[in-house]
Amino acid sequence: MQLKKILIIIDETSFYHPFFFKDLYKKLVSKNYEITVGLITKVNKKNSMEKYLIRNLFKLNLKEIIILGTKKIFFLFSKNILNKINVFCSVKSVLLKFNINFFEIEYDINNKKYLDKIIKINPDLLISSCSLVFKSKLLSIPTYGCINRHSSLLPLNGGVYPVFHSIAKGEKYSGVTIHYMTKKIDDGKILAQKIIANDENNLSKIYKKCFTISSDLILVAIDNLTKNKFLFNKYKKTYNTFPTDKDWKEFRKNNGKFA
Repeated sequence: MQLKKILIIIDETSFYHPFFFKDLYKKLVSKNYEITVGLITKVNKKNSMEKYLIRNLFKLNLKEIIILGTKKIFFLFSKNILNKINVFCSVKSVLLKFNINFFEIEYDINNKKYLDKIIKINPDLLISSCSLVFKSKLLSIPTYGCINRHSSLLPLNGGVYPVFHSIAKGEKYSGVTIHYMTKKIDDGKILAQKIIANDENNLSKIYKKCFTISSDLILVAIDNLTKNKFLFNKYKKTYNTFPTDKDWKEFRKNNGKFA
């Protein structure tokens, strides 16, 4: 069966996802894929990285707070001007600019109302770049299954905030992995993977590199999936949760920077 209809499930964020999504969308459309998007606009407080950082704001230094805060304020107050020159501050602004068919998701994508909508869309493939957990029913809907984009060298550093943990552990490299999704989080066979050096141990710069290479890596993964081609796992499996005080100490000890 030909792979034609793709559903992308993506978090609404300001910093990396808008550029990544625009790039991915253009490349998929150029290959004549039909694209629909599920935009995640609300997540549970316990799973929100933004709320975690707000609670741990005191762990950032003054320079980092100023840089991150300035970016956030700039995006909020300049988004209309930036959108007109195709510099997007939200995924939704990209969706509206290119008139892409989408629906919004709040908290739990496994809710029946979302599953019914996805069944109606009848995608051949689902691409995930989000913070929600997919359960068995959802994973079984697309003909070719579901694939996930993750900013680490899986199975190394599965889970939350992988680049932070990579720096905290003193690792020299991060990366991006596209893998076939299973019921286990950040598990499943590897379809495509690329290494990124942890240059300067600067979290923002590393994540920017991760998202910049992600769209091309997804295209490689789709091609490999249709050929039933998977990569050999080179790394030891580890899994991380939200950073603890000890993790923060190690992050700073290794000269980790947020911006």
